[in-house]
Amino acid sequence: DEVLRVALASDAFFVGMLGSRRHAPEAVRRLRDGGVPEAHIARLHSPCGLDIGSRSAEEIALSIVAEVVAVERGREGGSLGADWSSPVHG
Repeated sequence: DEVLRVALASDAFFVGMLGSRRHAPEAVRRLRDGGVPEAHIARLHSPCGLDIGSRSAEEIALSIVAEVVAVERGREGGSLGADWSSPVHG
């Protein structure tokens, strides 16, 4: 929890936490109980990674890197085929 507190208080553009959807709410509760501001908690990506159906460690890593890039670029990380009105890679 302390690592998350420090990361969320930093100027890092992405703070992600691995874990199941079952464990994430408990971690968030502990952060709230520990006095972490809601604005900081709102920055937490958990579980981190895009939903690409990852099963292996390599696929999980790929999904996390993809989410980091999407956040950095201000994108959602959805399918490229979903919107024909905007540039594909821009």
